[in-house]
Amino acid sequence: MDGPHGRWATSARALASVAMVGVLAAGLVAGCDDSSSSVAPGGNTGTSRPAATDPGGSGGAAATTVEVLLATLRDGTRTERADAATELGRLGDPTAVPSLVTALGDEDWDVRGAVAGALGTLGDPTAVEPLLALIGVEPATPDVAEEDLSPAASACNEAVTALGKLGAVGAVPRLLAIAVNPDTTLDAAGAEAAIIAIGPAAVDAVAAELTAAPAGRAGAIAALLARLGDQALAPLLTALRSKTTSQRVAAAEALGAYGSDAVPALIKALGDSKDSVRNAAAASLGSIGAKSATGKLVNLLSDTDTRKAAVRALVAIYADDATPLVKYLKHRSTVQVYRPLIKLGQDDTVSALVTALKQFGTKRMGETYLNAGEPHLEKAARNWAKAHGYYVVPSGGVGEEGWGDR
Repeated sequence: MDGPHGRWATSARALASVAMVGVLAAGLVAGCDDSSSSVAPGGNTGTSRPAATDPGGSGGAAATTVEVLLATLRDGTRTERADAATELGRLGDPTAVPSLVTALGDEDWDVRGAVAGALGTLGDPTAVEPLLALIGVEPATPDVAEEDLSPAASACNEAVTALGKLGAVGAVPRLLAIAVNPDTTLDAAGAEAAIIAIGPAAVDAVAAELTAAPAGRAGAIAALLARLGDQALAPLLTALRSKTTSQRVAAAEALGAYGSDAVPALIKALGDSKDSVRNAAAASLGSIGAKSATGKLVNLLSDTDTRKAAVRALVAIYADDATPLVKYLKHRSTVQVYRPLIKLGQDDTVSALVTALKQFGTKRMGETYLNAGEPHLEKAARNWAKAHGYYVVPSGGVGEEGWGDR
């Protein structure tokens, strides 16, 4: 029938078929699962029988269901089209993929979202490019009406998840652009999860993006790269040798996830020309608990640009027992180790700290002892001040390190 009435009639027939197939399918399941009697229409009891037959002997009911759903996907109302797409994904029939790909262009964003979800479930790689096209731009464009922004974003997020399920390596650059963009209207965490779902196959693509990343995004990309597992170790080690400072910093931060495998490279990075790299390497070595880095970290205590990072790292490494650090108090060049020792606050190090002040004390060291909150260190500091011509006066500030203040 032509005209709008004809279209409605077609849609109505499709809806009736959907409802009927549901009844028949239920009857078919009952027939398969229960060979006893069933209630026939009208309330009479009779023998159950298949609701649909297939001339070929198999698959007739399923084929009919898919055909009806495809018709509904094309001609149903907005809600019916979305429901049909979801059901097609659940049924898992690959013959539905071409129609679903076409439906990605549906005028309604809710339908597009349902279609994207179905394509992700079906797992057909031919859906990758159409899904990627859907998220090619942010939803907040002049082409999307304001009232459609939320459903458009939801549909695009479904496409992002689907690309992860499909293992779409080719989608990694776009997914990464979403994941590290603080201004995105899409789900950045969802895009990151999609890349993680793609797994080690995404390593090369993410590493390539790190190489070209602006300074503000290098850290996020390197952190995501580290989440892809052992295969990402090599490109992160390469990035640690980059000529670009932001890449070296990002790599040093991310390598903390690799434990002992990253320690030699991170120790070497403690000698980097940029203090930002040295600080990042120190932080990672601290999180790893790398005692082999102790000597290098102690040396960083003499550099005001790296002192705080070195203190934090040494405190993390020797949180259980500070005793191995005491030997560094015996030399002027390494006496700055008093800083992490004070923060660690281990009682059996007090005597060595007092001796170090007497031998190598400075005004700054004395002030640190004076404000550390440990009685013996405070007394030692007052004695040192008196012996060196200083007066102890009240101050409105606080000490740099507090006793046991980890």
